[in-house]
Amino acid sequence: ELKAKLRQVMEDESRTKSEREVQQQLEEALVKSNQIPLPPSLIEAQVEHMLERLRAQILGPKGQWSDKQLDDLRQKLRPKAEAELRLSYLLPAIAEKEKIKALDEDIQAEFERNLSAAQDEDRKQEIQKMFKERRDAISDMIRDRKTMDWIREKATMVEG
Repeated sequence: ELKAKLRQVMEDESRTKSEREVQQQLEEALVKSNQIPLPPSLIEAQVEHMLERLRAQILGPKGQWSDKQLDDLRQKLRPKAEAELRLSYLLPAIAEKEKIKALDEDIQAEFERNLSAAQDEDRKQEIQKMFKERRDAISDMIRDRKTMDWIREKATMVEG
């Protein structure tokens, strides 16, 4: 029984990794074939946002990068920032063209999925508050996910 459970966990991890790789390849292809011009100031703002997230994750709230580290990271993060920005324009445009929307049922299902994963009452209350305050952002996230699913389906059909 333990071997079967271990095998299932390994298969699930492998499937998840494969799905992430496919997602990444689709995003890269989408961005590569749609080189939307972006204002440099927008790119720089995205790079700074990414730097801040990275700093908080790696160095903690009071940590700081050296000037050299900052310059190196800015250079390395710039292509990813551009790709993220392009996707942030492309996915809503595709969703609009294809009439892909996050329905109330989708938002409710996402809410229930998050609630069921919550470990305690405090976390459940945080989730309820987040869904109440950030409904539009959550709806956009679901719409983008559904759009990527639609793209994946179309890409698979073309491959076959």
